[in-house]
Amino acid sequence: MAITFEQARKSLDFLELQQLEPTVVNYDLALTYVTRALPELSREIDTRTDGGVRLSRKEVDSLVGRFLSNSNSDLGAREKVIAQQTQQLGVLTSEAHLVTSGLERDVANVVTQAGEWPAASGEFVTRLSEAERELAELRFNLAKLQERVDGKDGDPPSNSRDVLTRSLDRDGSQDLLRRLTTDGRSYVIIMFGLDDIEEFNEKFGRSVGDNIINALAATLREHFQEQELVRWSGNQFITILKDTAIMQARVIAEEALLAMSQRRLRLRDTGEWVGVVTASAGIVVGQHELTTDVLERARANLLSASEAGGNQIKG
Repeated sequence: MAITFEQARKSLDFLELQQLEPTVVNYDLALTYVTRALPELSREIDTRTDGGVRLSRKEVDSLVGRFLSNSNSDLGAREKVIAQQTQQLGVLTSEAHLVTSGLERDVANVVTQAGEWPAASGEFVTRLSEAERELAELRFNLAKLQERVDGKDGDPPSNSRDVLTRSLDRDGSQDLLRRLTTDGRSYVIIMFGLDDIEEFNEKFGRSVGDNIINALAATLREHFQEQELVRWSGNQFITILKDTAIMQARVIAEEALLAMSQRRLRLRDTGEWVGVVTASAGIVVGQHELTTDVLERARANLLSASEAGGNQIKG
């Protein structure tokens, strides 16, 4: 099966959204789902994830066993195919990267020599730059996938991650926070928290509350794809942005809050909509100070935003 860049990106996005490790087997499941190669499998995943529900490990194992693993030898063969596919995609993205980089330089040289360029060229250059950025992002994602395939995963150990959301836990984030005080650069910390999560827990139960927390984590990952997400406490998460203006960080945070409020989360058993779920955020800039102080300010801004009605950002 020929794989397009878009299909590869969608497969990786699916794994991220479902908070599944990008192993060979999981990537195979994601690729089969997004390409609709097995319509029955895709329909079942659509049903199970309706309303933002995340697949459980047991469900993933069941789906793999029923649809993808006819035998151990077949599974081994599929692993080899996936490994080959990631290598081929890596080569293709590298070659495309060189082509777009060279073309961008050529266009710049032509513009410089000509002294002028048709007005439509601006759109062309913009699209070319976007293609270059997307290729670089895809190449990075594929490199991470290949590391997992080859068993050279450099991510933090699993015991430093939160069991529910697979985000870094507070202990696992300590090295990340320590580096903020040593490199001397300014940074932006955003702390997010769900509004009225206790009301959902009381009305629907703790398991539904956990699904809502997972939905927030997935939404944040969609908008902060290059940043590590940390589950700081309960329903509160932090993300750290370097070399980013606070106004730009605020715009991304506002987009994430809007996306969360627009999610339609439903109960798995009945399909009942749980209602509008919103989150708030506190944003601060830090540099040359204790990260504990910066985090306290971020938390204070978060609480202020939530107390002011929620679904907003303060700081």
